Amino acid sequence: MNGLLTYDRIPKVEPAKIAQANRFELPLPKYVPLVPTSEASQQMWRYTIDNPQKEWNREDFDDSGWTESRGGFGNLPERTGTPWTSEGIWIRRHFNASTLSERQSENLVADDMHLGDIQIYINGVLAYSQGKNSLSFEHRGLTKEARAAVRPNSDNVIAVHCVRRGDQQWVDAGLDVRIPQDR
Repeated sequence: MNGLLTYDRIPKVEPAKIAQANRFELPLPKYVPLVPTSEASQQMWRYTIDNPQKEWNREDFDDSGWTESRGGFGNLPERTGTPWTSEGIWIRRHFNASTLSERQSENLVADDMHLGDIQIYINGVLAYSQGKNSLSFEHRGLTKEARAAVRPNSDNVIAVHCVRRGDQQWVDAGLDVRIPQDR
């Protein structure tokens, strides 16, 4: 292969791909919602603002005492389904992953927007965390362990903890399957 060699003299990236990227010609992936966010239509969640028991993020945790309400949560009037003004919030939602193929499972990503520090769990396994604001919905890679924790054709839980940073706060999350576009 003609092209770029790195310090270990192994080709890493095809020069043609680098040229395509520099000309903004690489096709963008598509995303198919598995667990939709409330961006297009408000989704129902269970939530609490009181620090829950240690295993709150597991699929078998009993959240029947938590409040059920619409997402997103926060104090942004144009986006908020449920006001949230406390220091932290814990939200949970059950989902069925249907028949995910191995390739789809490998391409699971978080789709979230948050004003505050966030941790996202799938069936009790940490999937993603970030300690800064995300001012728009963005796709984030999940840990290998979290992707493996999703059980097709079964009950699963996405659990989110967010801690505010400053005067504004907001959180909403979901899961998408990333579909690479070939060119």
